[in-house]
Amino acid sequence: MKPPDPDWRPPHAYLPGQTARHPEELFAAFHYEIRPGLSPKDLAESRSWAAGWSLMQAGYGWEAHEVLEPVWMALPDGSAEKIFVQAVIQGANATVKARMGRGKAALRLCEIARGHVSEIGGGGQVILGRDPEELLNWLERVEAGLTSE
Repeated sequence: MKPPDPDWRPPHAYLPGQTARHPEELFAAFHYEIRPGLSPKDLAESRSWAAGWSLMQAGYGWEAHEVLEPVWMALPDGSAEKIFVQAVIQGANATVKARMGRGKAALRLCEIARGHVSEIGGGGQVILGRDPEELLNWLERVEAGLTSE
């Protein structure tokens, strides 16, 4: 079972209590792709990592989290890669809260994501094929689009 193209988009962004939840099988190909024993290099080259990043960037926060969680789980505990994926997931979660009109919660999640990036030494390095600075810049854009609650 091969995951869809990394630029794949679901029919809508899921917002708890506001839109219909996607069926679990929608993400099955991404989950199937990630299996025990994959190296960080393998994970960096996976469609799941690419799609999760792309979904986050496009504002599909819940979907990004769903696709990225198996990647996060497959990485070694305490590794820079695992911490970075955790930061991306928190950034994706911030998108969900922002789209739900929960600005304070979105700000808190952005701060948590920044803390993870700080933990691994910030930008200027490449982790899973990405410079964490890309995530920091994206978080700034999310925050700039927030309205007060």
